[in-house]
Amino acid sequence: MRHSSMAGVRARTLALLVVPLAAVLTACSSGASTPPSDEPSTDPASSAPSTTTEADLCSRLGQDALGTALPGIDFEAPLPTTGTAGWQDVEWTTTGCRWESPERVVDVDVADASDFPGGFQCVEPLARVAEVSEVDSLGDQAWWIWNDFQGGEGTIVACQAEQWVSVEIRGDRSGPLIDEEETRAAALVIARAVLSG
Repeated sequence: MRHSSMAGVRARTLALLVVPLAAVLTACSSGASTPPSDEPSTDPASSAPSTTTEADLCSRLGQDALGTALPGIDFEAPLPTTGTAGWQDVEWTTTGCRWESPERVVDVDVADASDFPGGFQCVEPLARVAEVSEVDSLGDQAWWIWNDFQGGEGTIVACQAEQWVSVEIRGDRSGPLIDEEETRAAALVIARAVLSG
């Protein structure tokens, strides 16, 4: 799930114009390139029926969870997001939250059974230009996706019961490559916080 800088700017501008989204942004008071076609994408302007609201997710994770996962990084206020995801001919809607800093961007997206039109499915992620491996220590099924292009990007995708979560951490696109193991460990901390919530 990648979000370009332009998309972030457009999302913030749209948030100021759309009253419901502006209300959600106010409720989220805690701190915080284009996706390949086979990876989920999030559109801050769309809506999703998930029982988890953007404000809930932003508040639940907040600065404390991010500080534990990524100590020493000062994130801007979170940006609530909603969108769609899909792999292997299965599509669903997502509810999420994004935190940005000069060093890292963290995107967390969740979905439950109500977000899957054809019923919940835990679909194995596909990635054309990234490495995908199974993760044994998280939920019922989980995968780690690593891409070492443009500063690096690591994503944990996990399912537990009828809950789906994705945690993506990206480095600065023009900066040095982030460490894969540190990124994986941070993504696991955040994913566990979401699944235990």
